[in-house]
Amino acid sequence: MLPDKVETMQEITFILSLILFVAMACAAMRSCVRFAPTVRRRVVRTALFACLIILCALFLPRYLDHDRSAGRTGPPVSPIEADHVAVLRGLHNELQTFRHDPEFHRVGFDACCRFSDWKQRLDRLGDGNGSRAYQSLGFVPRDLLTLANHYRAGDGDEAAPVRALATLIDAGLSSSPVLESGQGMVRQQGYACVNPELLRRYHAALGMHQHAEAGRIITGPGCRILHPRTVVSGPLDSRHVLVSDPGMRKAGALYHQVRTDSGAILWLSHDRVVFR
Repeated sequence: MLPDKVETMQEITFILSLILFVAMACAAMRSCVRFAPTVRRRVVRTALFACLIILCALFLPRYLDHDRSAGRTGPPVSPIEADHVAVLRGLHNELQTFRHDPEFHRVGFDACCRFSDWKQRLDRLGDGNGSRAYQSLGFVPRDLLTLANHYRAGDGDEAAPVRALATLIDAGLSSSPVLESGQGMVRQQGYACVNPELLRRYHAALGMHQHAEAGRIITGPGCRILHPRTVVSGPLDSRHVLVSDPGMRKAGALYHQVRTDSGAILWLSHDRVVFR
C-alpha cells in the first residue's frame, strides 16, 4: 500500500477510535446516575482515570511520530537533482575543452555562436538555491558560469579568483562526502570561534569597517579558519545574536555550534554551513 494511503487509513482509524471512546465514556457516565453518591464518585474517578490512560495511548504515539518527523531537516536528494549534478559535471568537462578556444574568447556566449548552447543548458539547471544536491557539492551552477567568464577574460589558472573557484568546483565534482544524520558540511570558507561573542565582535568590527580590529579578533587563539567541504557534527546549539555598530545599523545573525573531527567545539555563521 502506498505511504499516503497508509497515512489516510491511520487517520480514519484514529478518528473512529476517538468517536467510539467518547461514546463509551458518555454511556458509562449516564449509567452511573442510578448509583449511590459514594459509588457514583468512585465510578466517575475510575472513568476519568481510564480516560486519561486511553487518551495517552491514542495521542502519545502520534506525538512521538510527529516529533521524529520534525527532526528530519529535509527530503533526500531527488532523482531530478541528481541528474542536474550529472549534467553539471558534463558541462564542466566541456568547459575545459573550449576554455582556450580563440573563438570563445572573441564571442563568448553570444546567441549567434555555438557556445551559447553551453550557457543555455547551464541556465536550465537554475540558480541552485535551496537544492540539497548542490549544497552537498559546495557550489551552484552560477559558480561554473563565473569561472567560464574568468577564462574568457584571459585570467589564468594562477589568478586568485580562478584558483579559488576551480578548486571548489573540482573538489565538489570529484567526490561528495555522504553526510549522516547529525552532520554538516562547511559550504564556504570562513572563521569559526570558540564562543559566539568573539564571532559577534568580529562581524561588528567588519560592519564598522574596523578591519584591523576584526583581524586582531579573528587571528587570536579563540578562532580558526574552516575550509570548504569540512565535515562537522551538529548543530550542538544555535543562537540568534544581534550585531550592531555606533551607526545604529543592526542586524540579527544566526550562529551554530559544531564539533570538528579533531574534537574542537566551535561557533560559525549559518551561511557557512549546511546540515543534513
